[in-house]
Amino acid sequence: MSNTFKCVILSRVMNMAFDGIVLSRVTELLNETIVTGRISKLYQISKYELLMTVRAQNENKKLLVSIHPMYARVQLTQLNYPTPDFPNALTMFLRKHIEGSFCLLYTSPSPRDCS
Repeated sequence: MSNTFKCVILSRVMNMAFDGIVLSRVTELLNETIVTGRISKLYQISKYELLMTVRAQNENKKLLVSIHPMYARVQLTQLNYPTPDFPNALTMFLRKHIEGSFCLLYTSPSPRDCS
């Protein structure tokens, strides 16, 4: 399954629609890999992106969350991103309330929730 997911993410970067099928695969992968994991670090790496380090299944995983208008996505990544020397106010607020939390369950909305 992870090979399929990696292909989906690669296609997403090439402007593929982030539709319900892709969202269901993303939630499946997140539930398999980082559910019950603890968020240990959080960085705002750009104007639109957050990078979280999640400790799950005895290894660290990097979760990238992007709210970019054209390239919004949630993905696990192995890339190393430059982190700012000093966190901004939003990052400090999120660290205060999110770091140390556990990832319990990832769900995607059902079609009837969206109407």
